[in-house]
Amino acid sequence: MFSSDLSVSVLLIFLAAAALSDAICKRIPNYLVLAALFPGGFFLGPPFLLRLLAVTALFYPFFRLRLTGAGDVKLLATVAAWSGTDRFLLFLFFSFLTASVPAALLMARRMLLIPAECADAAENPQPAGSVRIPMGPFFLAGWIMTVSMLNGGSLRLALSSGGM
Repeated sequence: MFSSDLSVSVLLIFLAAAALSDAICKRIPNYLVLAALFPGGFFLGPPFLLRLLAVTALFYPFFRLRLTGAGDVKLLATVAAWSGTDRFLLFLFFSFLTASVPAALLMARRMLLIPAECADAAENPQPAGSVRIPMGPFFLAGWIMTVSMLNGGSLRLALSSGGM
């Protein structure tokens, strides 16, 4: 079985690559996700696969409703599979917390740019291409915050002493 430090390292490398791809290209390639999933599925077996399928099933409706992207669902499922339920929930909290700051700024900016006389939704419909925030960098930040918090505030300590 993999040790915790390996899952911390694997997720850190995977999320860094996914965050970079998401920030630049606004998509997360499938080969990147498969590269992160293969070793865990092979060595960690049924619990890994069960967490992967459960989180995918949980977040798939959000994708169908266009509230999140397919890459975000893949990232969330991969992190859940590698990290376990308790760490995943903490990761999810920190990820959405960090993403809420730019989302609030974008909402405030949009509200300030709409003139008062055009505030009625009938006069000012939402543009077809709404603003989307690439979540990959926020998932990386959420993972770093989770690992740091569970290791006394030190990511370096987490990576050097055997993880969580």
